[in-house]
Amino acid sequence: MPAVSVASTVLNERDDIDALVESLMQQTLAPAEVIIVDGGSTDGTWERLEAARSKYPTLVPIRDESCSLQRSPGPIARGRNIAIAAASSEVVACADAGCTYLRKMVSYSVTDGVLGGRTARLWRNMARCLAEIFAVFALVYSPIPLMCVLALEIYFAFRLDWTDLRKAPLRTLPARLIYSLIVPWVVAWYQTAGSITRKNRPNRQNFS
Repeated sequence: MPAVSVASTVLNERDDIDALVESLMQQTLAPAEVIIVDGGSTDGTWERLEAARSKYPTLVPIRDESCSLQRSPGPIARGRNIAIAAASSEVVACADAGCTYLRKMVSYSVTDGVLGGRTARLWRNMARCLAEIFAVFALVYSPIPLMCVLALEIYFAFRLDWTDLRKAPLRTLPARLIYSLIVPWVVAWYQTAGSITRKNRPNRQNFS
């Protein structure tokens, strides 16, 4: 896999910055560098980043006070542009402050965005749409195809967080199933339409 740099922007994230850095440093695909742009924190975030740099040599903290709402109409976009400009890798994955990430986040970003995973996901979603259509028309002959499709969609709806959902209210279960039935249609439509009508429209805030 290609080398990956991770970029993030922060501002006054003292309580969450350690968890963010640690989750990015523990990725299964270790990033070549983690570049975090601080927009002028006053709560000790910057000091924590500097302290973390001694523990993680690939951490690159950058302080740029122009990356704040007081000085830029698009501080997050500006901070990401600064981080991307400082990156040494051709592939850059962006992370958000206030979050922690699963250990496969970086490898998923590469697989999805660089190695063709997005195209594969489009075909998978289109296959799910066709299966749903076939199951509805097949009801004239047998309910079995529809039952198979529902079983598959139940798997897609709950496979990642079944443990948590067992404690959730019952009304969330049909909601998740309906969501799972709708998602492939939405994803397939927007991905197909986006690939046909794709235009380069830079955000003017990025150049402030």
